[in-house]
Amino acid sequence: MHTRLSTISQDNVKQAEKWIKKVTGKQVDSIKDSQQFKQVVDDQLTETDNYLNLARRNMSANAYQMFRGIVGDAKRSIDSGTTAIKAIAKASEQWAEQGVPALVDKAGRKWSPDVYIRTVINSGINSATNDTELLRYRQYGSLVKVSSHMGCRPSHLQYQDHVYSLDGNTDKYPDFESTTGYGTITGIGGINCRHYTVPYIEGHGSMPVPQQPDDDNAARYQLEQTQRRLEREVRKAKRKLIAAKKLGDQSDITVAQELVRRRQSVTRQFVKKHGLVRQYNREKQ
Repeated sequence: MHTRLSTISQDNVKQAEKWIKKVTGKQVDSIKDSQQFKQVVDDQLTETDNYLNLARRNMSANAYQMFRGIVGDAKRSIDSGTTAIKAIAKASEQWAEQGVPALVDKAGRKWSPDVYIRTVINSGINSATNDTELLRYRQYGSLVKVSSHMGCRPSHLQYQDHVYSLDGNTDKYPDFESTTGYGTITGIGGINCRHYTVPYIEGHGSMPVPQQPDDDNAARYQLEQTQRRLEREVRKAKRKLIAAKKLGDQSDITVAQELVRRRQSVTRQFVKKHGLVRQYNREKQ
């Protein structure tokens, strides 16, 4: 992962540097020789490992608590007259439906292992990329422009295509970190944020970045959120199928297989209808 972080960060910076050097004519030391660059990547890798280790520690405790709850429900069902076989089957279905959370956050939201790991790794790559870009841009100037993309979360829409100051020593442009919340979970560059910055040079503007109308962005965001929900439903159905196969009841297996097919069909039709890209990796169990 260290190599991946380094490569992605260097590639992104190199693209911007071509434009900067052409506009300013300024030359700085090679990024490969920058100890600051290497330190940013190392720090981000350490932080990513810490988050993954946290999930590993929490999963055992979370699994135990969930297991106790499900077994308790099964026992109460048996006490109420349900047969042991049906109670166990129901408990297995409940386990498959809920899954074992890798983390339960302060808001009580349960993060499944696949979603949590994907989020941590993607956020780590984005953070390292953003940090190294900003580190490099400071060597050429102090202004940056935030990118624009379709499907931007509503709270970030106000920052798209705007210019900010990295050192905050001008009244002409707002301070980048304090205004956009950069470095925080919910700010620009935070969790699941796909925004990035490009250098801005007064008198020359910035590298060309795609611009999206606000209305189109809001519609795309809602479509992508719906797609994420449909993908979660597919994964739940696949967990139910696995549980049914473990118990060996053919009728339950048939029902679970049909559920998987039905939810995959709904996802396929939704993606096709709205011109989205189907993310098969997000449907894997």
